Amino acid sequence: MSVGHRWLVRPVDRNDVDALVALARALGPGMTTLPADPNTIARKVENSILTFAGGKCDDAQFILVLEGEGRVLGLSGVYPTVGTAHGFFSYKLTRLIQRSIDLGRRLEVELLTLSNDYTGATEIGTLAVLPEMREARLGVFSPEPVIC
Repeated sequence: MSVGHRWLVRPVDRNDVDALVALARALGPGMTTLPADPNTIARKVENSILTFAGGKCDDAQFILVLEGEGRVLGLSGVYPTVGTAHGFFSYKLTRLIQRSIDLGRRLEVELLTLSNDYTGATEIGTLAVLPEMREARLGVFSPEPVIC
């Protein structure tokens, strides 16, 4: 894709389900927020449409698609209330240091602790583009702007 092509970022719609399934398949199994399952993707699309409309939704999400060349090239999701519909757990890596002057010893231990500190926070996630679009620098962070 060369400079001069027009790209559009827009809310997902029901007609995008097949393209998103194809995108998920192209990405492989590592994208846990976009499984290559048509029913799951259709449900995510419906939740997004409802969320954009301001409706009540147990799994609120705003899905945006990147469109170009007359097809869906990628997507991103904004999740306004993580952890309210499904558990949102993460891990904290902390360092515990204990010291005894009398014994002349110092002990340092790293602890991995389960956390759910971000419940209710907004998360930007599911950033994905078709593998062939990475050559056009779509989905790649750069301090230089990409001219579309």
